[in-house]
Amino acid sequence: MRIQSQGVAVTALSAMILAIAAGTANAQEPATTPANNTQPQPAAAPVAQPVDLNSDLSQSLEAANMSMGPVSAVGAAAGSVIGAALGCPFGIATGGTLMTVATVGVLTVPAIAAGCIVGAVAGGGLGAMVGGSAAGLPVGVAAGVQKYNQLQAQHAADAQKAHTAPGSTPANS
Repeated sequence: MRIQSQGVAVTALSAMILAIAAGTANAQEPATTPANNTQPQPAAAPVAQPVDLNSDLSQSLEAANMSMGPVSAVGAAAGSVIGAALGCPFGIATGGTLMTVATVGVLTVPAIAAGCIVGAVAGGGLGAMVGGSAAGLPVGVAAGVQKYNQLQAQHAADAQKAHTAPGSTPANS
């Protein structure tokens, strides 16, 4: 059972217990209460819900993921192009001399082509990883932190509402 499901189940169970307790308290009142009692009843103060840290973190990670994906894709594309462009000359320089021991120092056309292809693929792969991480991580961290702070501010506002009863003034007013 997921943490969110457990939180919902605990909240529902608590609400059911409160409803049962309120129902039995009303059943014990005397029967002499008039049926057409029109006196306004004071509104119940909202009850502060416990803060579910795992839910907040999960929502923050989801927000980071949604922001990080597109930026990371652009960074990976740019990194792969740059990596391939830098990898081909590196592959040419090393591929021709490292293909076989017999051709040390001799750059043949097939060795140059193979070195360029291998260098471009290796450089493009490495560039995609570096570019995607370099572009996506800062955006993801910023989006996740912003969402987490937003959730914490919302919890603080809800707690403030729960502690301030309707019709009363706060202590610092």
